[in-house]
Amino acid sequence: MNATLELRDVSVRLGRTPVLRGCSFAVRSGEVVALAGPNGAGKSTALRTAAGLLKPSGGTVLLDGRPLGEWQRRERAGRIAYLPQFPTLPALFRVRDAVAMGRAPYIPMLGHESEADRAAAARALGRAGLAALAERPVDELSGGERQRVALARAFAQEPALLLLDEPTANLDLRYQRAILGTLRADAEASGPGCLVVIHDLALAAQFCHRLILLDEGRVAADGPPQEVLAAPLLSRLYGTALETLAHPVTGVPLVVHALDPNDGTAP
Repeated sequence: MNATLELRDVSVRLGRTPVLRGCSFAVRSGEVVALAGPNGAGKSTALRTAAGLLKPSGGTVLLDGRPLGEWQRRERAGRIAYLPQFPTLPALFRVRDAVAMGRAPYIPMLGHESEADRAAAARALGRAGLAALAERPVDELSGGERQRVALARAFAQEPALLLLDEPTANLDLRYQRAILGTLRADAEASGPGCLVVIHDLALAAQFCHRLILLDEGRVAADGPPQEVLAAPLLSRLYGTALETLAHPVTGVPLVVHALDPNDGTAP
């Protein structure tokens, strides 16, 4: 299922405060795109606007060339899955049942889940590494395990586009790699496109095809990691001295703090 989500010159105000200022970028099926930048740059606002949860004060959001507001909610839910930064889960549900909630867009009113729905939920459990926890109550899980349940619920939706706000924030190193590796592998196998808000630029460089850097609500750079992760640009955006090193195996740029003899970081 191919899809394209595009922001064209989008501006957003929260109250009287401008948060996005003429943002333009796109994400398509088959690619994983990181949305990065310093705190307050507008990353979560851009993601929520792309998901149709915030209405732009200017510009347009298009899904497959059609304004997002023209799509019916259930129709849109079959194309886009959105995972917020702090997802909520039904505490008394088993993991299996919480994940199956992702199939809601496909189940008719007063209907029941089909065999295809159950199979989709089972696949999602496997992709998130949760098969062994399927019968556990959600309220018995750790924070990282709950984060994986929320991810699995989004996977179960089987959308053409995944919009994920810091999906690896509570995960240990093993599951950071597993989840982002799964997203990239799925995308490259003609799977869904992913727009991922991420703070860890090393993870973004290793697992994302493109990076979009936001700065005060504007797109400061958009391209592959080797082009976007340049030390002068990053130092300016983040307000601290940074350097980039080549990964010893893949060669992708890794961002590190520059040594400063005045702050105790130099040997």
